[in-house]
Amino acid sequence: MNTRVKDVVSKLYRPPAQGRRIFALGRGDAERIPLIPGVAMISITAPEKGPALLPEYEYLLRLSFADVDFLGELSA
Repeated sequence: MNTRVKDVVSKLYRPPAQGRRIFALGRGDAERIPLIPGVAMISITAPEKGPALLPEYEYLLRLSFADVDFLGELSA
């Protein structure tokens, strides 16, 4: 488990002082996060990719859409 994943997992096991914590991870790191009760996961993939290999989260939203820019310009 790399340092980034270890850091995220340790923070997930400690409740925040207030509010919620949100982490953005690449697919490889997200697939290394163990199933932690009460944690929600949003998995976004491109249509040509298979779904990420994730544990059976109670709160799991899977989205698949093309991340393209039809105008040829990147937004700010």
